[in-house]
Amino acid sequence: MGWKLPSMRQFVLLSLAFAAIGGGLSLYLDGPTIIIVLFGSVMSCLVAAVLHKEHNLIRAIDEHTQAKEEYESMVGQLPIGLFGVLGGEVLFTNDRWESTHRTGAERLLESINLPERETFVRAVRQAEAKHKPFTMPVRVESHAGTVNYEAYGSPVFDGEGRLKHVLILCVDVTPIIRAKNEVVRKHREVDDKNYQLNAALTQVERSLENTVAAMVRAVEIKDPYTAGHSSRVRQYSEWIGEHLG
Repeated sequence: MGWKLPSMRQFVLLSLAFAAIGGGLSLYLDGPTIIIVLFGSVMSCLVAAVLHKEHNLIRAIDEHTQAKEEYESMVGQLPIGLFGVLGGEVLFTNDRWESTHRTGAERLLESINLPERETFVRAVRQAEAKHKPFTMPVRVESHAGTVNYEAYGSPVFDGEGRLKHVLILCVDVTPIIRAKNEVVRKHREVDDKNYQLNAALTQVERSLENTVAAMVRAVEIKDPYTAGHSSRVRQYSEWIGEHLG
């Protein structure tokens, strides 16, 4: 075990002990010597107090550094694209983003499609100004093609409440978009087939009507006294049906 600094309570007790020692020495030593002894005691306590504060500060810095390293490690290993933005500048990206797009922070915004890039930058600025999260779809170019993301932005603050950056989490929704597009395509194919089928059925009905009409005319040619009888019967039947509803 290493040497451990005493607590502040122990410092006070040590000071009182030095004062008691000084009082006891006054019985045997002259005034200047006692003053020197007491001065040395007080300085020793002050030095010990400074060392104690320095020790606490170093420990706090070590804990902060460790927490920061753990945070960066967690961020780097997330299975989604992630980066931080502040003032229109990308501060960092995680490994997933860099492996997917092969671009660092300096060219990240350039990889976003132009119309959506302007909307995205405005959303980040509003998040910085109003300290409110946002969500929006963005399309980003990569070496493998266009990737569709659902971007979630959230302001991040330090211990004093000051804005550090806007953290952007990008969830790849490209498979979902492709599935939706495929469903729409299939629906269009079904609609096209239905249209073609209805057109074919209409053509068949017309052909059947023409065939029946031709047969009627052929029969009526044999007997001119009954010519037009079938047409008149059909007309009467239509009128009766319309009247009955």
